[in-house]
Formats: sequence, C-alpha cells, structure tokens
Amino acid sequence: MTLKGIGKWTAEMMLIHSMERRDVVSWGDIAIRRGMMKLYGLDKLTKDQFEQYRLNYSPLGSVASIYLWEISFE
Repeated sequence: MTLKGIGKWTAEMMLIHSMERRDVVSWGDIAIRRGMMKLYGLDKLTKDQFEQYRLNYSPLGSVASIYLWEISFE
C-alpha cells in the first residue's frame, strides 16, 4: 500500500515507535548512520558496512537504533 508523503523512513519510524517492532535499523536515518560512524570510529559509512552492523544487532535492531540516536548527539 502506498500513501502520498509516506516513504520508507517514515514507515520504519512507525515500525519502531508505534508498532514496537524489535528489529528495525534504518539506513535512511542520518542520526543512526552518524551514531554508527561515531561508535566504530569511521569517517564514512558504506551501505555494505551498515548492513553488516545491522545484522550484528539483530534481533534487537530497534534497541540499537535508540542507542545509536543517543550516541549521534553526544
């Protein structure tokens, strides 16, 4: 189903916050990517690196997302 103005990032945020899905880590969220880069001491983060880290967080990727958001704003 598609809704005008609702993209992948919005859907993923709804999965985490409203539907309480346990394993969502969004590539589209810049704060999550910034948190990963800070956590692992990276100057840049490729999609492949992101996917590898995301798999490491499974099945609790949503919990990791919350921590990555926090790290990104430190």
